[in-house]
Amino acid sequence: MQEKIKNFLILSKSYLRKLFTGRLNRKNFFLSWLIIDLLFFVPAVLLSQSQSSELLIGLVILLWFIPFEVFIFSLIVRRAHDFNAPAWNGIILIFIPFGFLYLLFKKGNVETNKYGNPPEHKFNFFKIILNK
Repeated sequence: MQEKIKNFLILSKSYLRKLFTGRLNRKNFFLSWLIIDLLFFVPAVLLSQSQSSELLIGLVILLWFIPFEVFIFSLIVRRAHDFNAPAWNGIILIFIPFGFLYLLFKKGNVETNKYGNPPEHKFNFFKIILNK
């Protein structure tokens, strides 16, 4: 049993590391962010309108929120990598007024940079989210 848990943790760690590598262009960043927001907020709003206890609703929304934030931060990091900036630059930009707009409109490097080759322009949500 311990071996299975150890293997699961190793796989999870390598998957999470892969989520934060590579580059993401402006269009795919925006479309992916939009879809993730809709996938989070629509069920959260519907759930908040239910007659269940507030504590239960809050707990479910929190548990629903955590995976979405991992994917959002993954998008932010890969977007920063597209214009050859370290991950922290992208994360800091989110907390600065209009920082999101900078991420959205800053043109990425046309050529290969230290974070990899230029990203594909074709939009495939699942491929982007899973960084395949």
